[in-house]
Order: sequence, then structure tokens, then C-alpha cells
Amino acid sequence: MTAFNELPEATSVSLAQAVQPIVLALDIGSGSTRCALYDGYARPIKKRTFKAEHLFTERADGTAEIYADQVADEVAQVITQTVKGLEPGSIRAVVMDTFASSLVCVDAQGEAVTPCITYADGRSAAHLAVLRERLDEADIHQRIGARLHTSYHPPRMLWLQDSFPGVWAATTKFLSLGEYVYAKLAGIEGAATSTMAWARHPEPAHAHPG
Repeated sequence: MTAFNELPEATSVSLAQAVQPIVLALDIGSGSTRCALYDGYARPIKKRTFKAEHLFTERADGTAEIYADQVADEVAQVITQTVKGLEPGSIRAVVMDTFASSLVCVDAQGEAVTPCITYADGRSAAHLAVLRERLDEADIHQRIGARLHTSYHPPRMLWLQDSFPGVWAATTKFLSLGEYVYAKLAGIEGAATSTMAWARHPEPAHAHPG
């Protein structure tokens, strides 16, 4: 076992100096999609970091969204740039983080029927007020770990059901942005434990604003 004081400095290294395993890391943030390679000591590999900039669509009504397919295309683009010239099998793991929380409504064909609704979207404020009257917020927080807030899914789902019944009827899955990207690019379906923690719904979506 390597002693702690014998570990290499956390500085960037060339690909030739990198220690296996090589990990590809993706970060989807509010301002860009970024991709980078790291070696077995978590050191960034030189000249293997790329990004694609983007912005949320924001409006006075509280809209804060971005097209999920745009982000999936950005991920494909930065991965292609990052791995260019690498030998097949060089990368042993892929990790990704995205902003939370996010919601994409997906139809039976796996296509997004809404943009990605971001944590900053406030259009469900009226439905949030209904939930706060109906539910004990402190109890909900203790049970599921998320507060009643427009950043989370319960008021969003009520708002979607009331405001876009056609979209609601066409939706067969509710995915986070990360889940959508994985499904679109790699055919992988599944969610991380942390995603499910903030995505839990305290009750069925049947409340309506007065």
C-alpha cells in the first residue's frame, strides 16, 4: 500500500504520464457541458478538457429551461473531442453529474416531449401554494428529505397536469436530465440514489390550484 506522503501531487499530467485507470468525467452545469479525463490518482490529463457553452431559456413568467436533446448533442460533441486519438479500451469508467433538480417528460418512443425544466423554473408557484395548504411541510421534509419548493417535482407535476394535459397524456416516463442523456446516448436506463432522493413525490398528482 502506498503511504499518504508518497502519493503524487494533484497536478495535471500528460497522457503518457497518466496512471491507470483512466476516467472520463462529464459535468452538465447551468452555463456549459464539460468533459475531461482523469488518471488513477484523480489528476486531470493535459489537453483532454473540452466544453460546450449554453444558457437556460428564461422568461418573466418563471420559465427556466433548456432543450434536453441540445444537451445530449453537447455531451456527444465534448466526448468525441476528449477521446480523439485514444486507443480503444483506454477509458475504464465514465462518470457524470448534472444540475439538480431537473425534469424531462418522455414519450413511449423515448423522445422528450418537453424541454428540460430546471431547478430555477418557478411556473409551478400556484401549485406549490396548494401543496403547502394540504401537506405538513416539516413532516414531508422528514419523510422524503426534500422541501416543498418549485425546484422540486411535486408542484411541477401538478402544474404540468393542469397546464399541458396533452403533454401529460403523452408522457410515459419522467426523467432527470442525466437519465435522459444516458438513455439517449448509451441506451442505459436507471437513476442514481441521489437523484431518487430529491425526485420522490409526497403524494399522487391530483391537487389543483383554486
